[in-house]
Amino acid sequence: MQDTVLEFDAYIIDLDGVVTDTAVLHARTWKALLDGFVGEAHPDAEVKPFRTSEDYQQHIRGRSHVDGVRRYLQSRAIELPEGKPGDPEHAHTMHGLAKRKSVMFGKAITERGVNVFSGSKRFLDHLDAASRPTALVTASRNGAMVLERAGIAHRFDVVVDGLTLERERLEPQPSPAGFQFAAAWLGVTPAWTVVIEATEAGVAAGREGGFGCVVGVLRGNSRAALRAAGADVLVDDLAELL
Repeated sequence: MQDTVLEFDAYIIDLDGVVTDTAVLHARTWKALLDGFVGEAHPDAEVKPFRTSEDYQQHIRGRSHVDGVRRYLQSRAIELPEGKPGDPEHAHTMHGLAKRKSVMFGKAITERGVNVFSGSKRFLDHLDAASRPTALVTASRNGAMVLERAGIAHRFDVVVDGLTLERERLEPQPSPAGFQFAAAWLGVTPAWTVVIEATEAGVAAGREGGFGCVVGVLRGNSRAALRAAGADVLVDDLAELL
């Protein structure tokens, strides 16, 4: 099927670990946030520190910030009020922690900058030259900002990030709602659209949404896990699709 990926009508693409190298920075920011919160709110509790690879992959990656906070705290048997979307970053609520994570990540991006994988740039150049409708879908609330910092916002006809999901009240992955919203905005049929994802939740969402082809990007992810989630094609880099 890899030979036919370029024959589809449209493409919906993940951001972190697919287009940009920001997945590692996200994981580090989550560790700083959650270890800091536990040390501040539960200084006497014996809680295992955040494991950058295991906890990020298992509880957070590909999910909304609030869902990531919820799943991680549940894994450590820590209770915290849900709060409301308008909670400030200093609030001791799930929404407050989600807001704090966005602020911390934004500062890290400003200091560090954003790198685009060369193979991903080549793939996006190909789609642009072929005039294929392209959307970016990410659970990150900072998605639009990352694209601007990377200088590639113009490559996407539609951007659906974490803020869009909240505003439109769309269920986070593994629900396909974000992908379906993007496809509708592009005016394309899911059956003739490719989803390119680097997370198990994202791959499962693409499969659940009835998309014609789901590409899983490895970059340190489990080949078996992405395949089990429903990936039709597995690649290490998007240039392999050209």
